Amino acid sequence: MTAPALDLNVRQHELARRREDALLAFIKQWWREKHYSPSIRDMQAALDTPSTSTVRYRLLWLERRSLLTIYRPAHGQAVAYVPAGVCCCCGRAT
Repeated sequence: MTAPALDLNVRQHELARRREDALLAFIKQWWREKHYSPSIRDMQAALDTPSTSTVRYRLLWLERRSLLTIYRPAHGQAVAYVPAGVCCCCGRAT
C-alpha cells in the first residue's frame, strides 16, 4: 500500500527538480543576454507558473542547492538572482 504513495512522491520530486532546472536555465540565459537578473514576473511568465510565490519557492530551493545566489541589497535596489559561476557585477562567467 505504501508503494503507490512512494511512486507519487518520486514523480513529484522529479517534476519539481525539472521545474527548478528549467528556472535555472532561464536565469542563466537571461544573464548571458542582458547581464542582469530577471524579475520574478519575468520568471513567472517564462515558466508559465500561476503564482509568483511558486517562483520564489523554487528560487529558495536553488539557493539551498548552491546553484544560485540571491543578493538582497540595501534600500531601493532590486534583488539579484545570480547563477553559480556568474559575476553579479558584470554578468560574466567567473
